[in-house]
Amino acid sequence: MIRNFFNLKKSVNFFSIAIVLFLSLIVQSCREEDGPELMDELSLKSEVISTGNTLVWGSETITISPGRIAATATFKIGSSGLDYFDKCLTLHVKNGNSSATKVASAIILVDGVLTVRAVDFLKKPSRIIKEICSVKESTTIDIVVFGKQGSNIEIWIEGILKPEYMKDARDGRFYKVIKIGTQTWMAENLAFLPSLSPPESSSETSPHFYVYGYSGSSLEEARNSQFFKFNGVLYNWPAAMNGMPESNLIPSGVRGICPAGWHLPSDAEWTLLFDYLENNGFGYEGSGNDIAKSLASKTGWSTTANFSNVPGNNPENNNSSGFNAYPAGAMGNGIFHLMGRNVIWQTTSMVSPGISTRVTQRYLQYDLFRPGRSVGYQISGVSVRCLKD
Repeated sequence: MIRNFFNLKKSVNFFSIAIVLFLSLIVQSCREEDGPELMDELSLKSEVISTGNTLVWGSETITISPGRIAATATFKIGSSGLDYFDKCLTLHVKNGNSSATKVASAIILVDGVLTVRAVDFLKKPSRIIKEICSVKESTTIDIVVFGKQGSNIEIWIEGILKPEYMKDARDGRFYKVIKIGTQTWMAENLAFLPSLSPPESSSETSPHFYVYGYSGSSLEEARNSQFFKFNGVLYNWPAAMNGMPESNLIPSGVRGICPAGWHLPSDAEWTLLFDYLENNGFGYEGSGNDIAKSLASKTGWSTTANFSNVPGNNPENNNSSGFNAYPAGAMGNGIFHLMGRNVIWQTTSMVSPGISTRVTQRYLQYDLFRPGRSVGYQISGVSVRCLKD
């Protein structure tokens, strides 16, 4: 059955209503004569169609079959992530691949509201674009297409990500981002998990990926764990670098495990971040170098710290910078540890390139007022924050 065709808003004029009624009767008549239902239940899916922040649901093609003069379809958005997009999306209708495959007319309703009308096709346009607002996951799009055998339309919906979000095309995960000074950082630890390493497995030369507290072998189970959702993934240095050479440049020039358009920061780039916060009033009382609270998340931290200017004391006052550093812990010597007390990040920088295999890492600790720099082992599994190119 054609859904929602009579659930039209008062703003639709009588001429449009007459068209809807007339075309609906034609389609119903075709169904009674030809037998099979003409409606296809199709579900729009979200995928990145550009390297920028434009995403698309679809696309799907509706083609008129042999012996018919009409075809119908119902699309259901049914896709999570709408909160990441601007309020209004755009509905795109491509009319055929050539003049021979253009449809005679079509009508499209979005949640029962007539959005694309038959009169929009009078001049046989190649493309029709309509703005649609207040789209929900439950939004339904009903389509009726009229024309000769083989004529078709292609339909999809485009959305623009809000500037405070980005999407990793590799796994479809959304991340909040934050601009601090001249830098744009992910405001979450990276959670890209191409494979899984058990805690007892480690290496200084091959990539290893860990999910805090998980010792099994199922990627699905690991991704569904609560630690994965909040902490992201713990990467040893080969996994974080993804085959790239070390760097202490600004920018590092090392994409590493980060998504396209982003890179793994060097030690010097971390210094640039911390210097900006110290010099721009992000100290605990509006000045000074005690910037740890401004970087730390409001949740997850051990609250046993005694000093007022550290992440573990009154954590509800943390995160004035928006960096949202969650205490994700680490993997070392086959043991997950430091959850709630520390977050440690990989950098692209080695301590003494060509002399030592030790690497420079940056960290926050629940009872320290400044971010720290540590000398780490390539074997250790710690967090990754990505920086926009």
